[in-house]
Amino acid sequence: MADDEELVKRALEDAEQYGRLVEKHWRTLVGLAFQKLGNLVDAEDVAQRGLVQAYRSLKDLREQGRFLPWVARIVSRLAGEEIGRRTRNASVSLHEEAAVNVSSPSAATTLDTEMNEKLNEAMGELPENYRVTLILRYQENLSGAEIAQLLGEPSGTIRSRITRGLRLLHERLGATLT
Repeated sequence: MADDEELVKRALEDAEQYGRLVEKHWRTLVGLAFQKLGNLVDAEDVAQRGLVQAYRSLKDLREQGRFLPWVARIVSRLAGEEIGRRTRNASVSLHEEAAVNVSSPSAATTLDTEMNEKLNEAMGELPENYRVTLILRYQENLSGAEIAQLLGEPSGTIRSRITRGLRLLHERLGATLT
């Protein structure tokens, strides 16, 4: 698949080409939103809204090769707004919330084990820079060098984030599993 810079250039010339960027980064963006929201349906909605906002502003993207970090910030911001909206609308009953979760078979299968729930909770507690790096490394199977290039960070910084992020995750999981 072409790199982001090439895909952004194509998308600016032909709107249908934007779909390739969406296909390339969908799982990553949903994963980032899920870590904040803890609900797959909401995460997919937030990722979709973020991609629509990114498309509308695509012509303003200065560094076209840094599409993913740019759209990830948009999705992260939207997820934060969704959390704020949830807090304001806390009157939704647990029954209604459960009905939304059960209506999505993929959400039910994703969260079907206690360990997945604990892992997701622990990931959600990590600082964002560690969480994003670990998701890119272990969910998206990117190498440290690929993550460094994607995020525009030195490779040593990424290696350090992976090590420290795993240590923090281990500490959080160790406390919940014992």
